[in-house]
Amino acid sequence: MKTKGIPPDVVTYNTLIRGMCILYQQRDAHQMLTEMRNKGVYPDVITYNTLLDGYCLCGQMDEAKILMDLMINDGCKPNIVTFNTLINWYCKDGCIGEARALFDSMSKRILFPDVITYSALLDGYCLCGKLHEVEKLMDQMVKSGCKPNIFTFSSLINGYCKSRKIDKALALLHEMPLKG
Repeated sequence: MKTKGIPPDVVTYNTLIRGMCILYQQRDAHQMLTEMRNKGVYPDVITYNTLLDGYCLCGQMDEAKILMDLMINDGCKPNIVTFNTLINWYCKDGCIGEARALFDSMSKRILFPDVITYSALLDGYCLCGKLHEVEKLMDQMVKSGCKPNIFTFSSLINGYCKSRKIDKALALLHEMPLKG
């Protein structure tokens, strides 16, 4: 592109950053972010979300948090994908407190959790064996008008089974057609 006089744009950089993240080259991807900024190509929410997911994929949650702060400082507004990515990975990493704090902070940004957000956090609570929190969050989900999907129910059934509450898992299985 450069030899033909065509400068790379945000889409080009996003594609390169995604490729590097897939290959676990997060440091190179971050350098690409720095390069694009230095060349006057402004990263967008897709750029940041891609690199966030890359850091999370490698278990670099501290780097992901720093990147989110950089994103905000650069004037790029995090979106639902940003929050869903971080909440999902925090839950998978067993950091349910951080996931819940992010979940709770969404309303300050006038973002509302969707079925992916709720499902990720519910799964996180199930993985940690916090079934009392699962039931409270499920009630909140339903009251907010967000309908659970198959992933939501699968996480809950799995959580109940792992906690040896087979009766609750079976009851939920039978309620699924009625609830969504």
